[in-house]
Amino acid sequence: MYIRTISRRNKDGSEVRYVQLAHNVWDKKAKCAKAQMIHSFGREDELDKEALKRLARSISRFLSPEDALSAEAGPLKFLSSAPLGGAYVLDHLWRQLKIGETLEKLLKNRKYSTPVERAIFSMAANRALSPPKLATEDWVSRVAVPGVEEASAHNLYRAMDFLLEASEEIQREVFFSCANLLNLEVDPSSSTPPASTSKRRRKTRIPGMIQACAREDIPATSAPTSPRRWWGSR
Repeated sequence: MYIRTISRRNKDGSEVRYVQLAHNVWDKKAKCAKAQMIHSFGREDELDKEALKRLARSISRFLSPEDALSAEAGPLKFLSSAPLGGAYVLDHLWRQLKIGETLEKLLKNRKYSTPVERAIFSMAANRALSPPKLATEDWVSRVAVPGVEEASAHNLYRAMDFLLEASEEIQREVFFSCANLLNLEVDPSSSTPPASTSKRRRKTRIPGMIQACAREDIPATSAPTSPRRWWGSR
């Protein structure tokens, strides 16, 4: 069963096309299949397209979603697939901690023609999700990293150069961004709280830090006791 069009020429030489629903029937005498009209939808230039859409939706009720999509778009060819979940979650955490925003701010006055922030994220995600099985360049080609289509070794090296050049600035900005999110009191001028508040901070701040470590599966004993340890004391 199929939809076909037939043409008829008028006396004035104009041609009119009609749309029909038809199927093939075997003709025993002619020993061949002949088309037989089941229903005529009328002239093509006066066709009720809404009626055809309703018919198509009605037919689709008896098809699987895959078959319905294939019937609508034609044969589909599978090209490739790539895992997305891990990189997608890390990208949202990256943005929530404002790491990407911090890097973009530091990159504002530097003239890079490549997306350095995405290259840095690719290296961090590779380290978190596939340590140390694959080099970042190969790993990015096998997974779906948001905002990254490919990662050449040259671009990754340039991103690492930027990390070394702006190391202190990056650590400082990321630390304060995380401190604000975790609601920590930051005093970069001193690693020891004043005597009048040390007891209160031990009761209120340290348990919160321990809970944060517990949520990240980090041993509580490794929780930093000094703000300076958070952003790169060497």
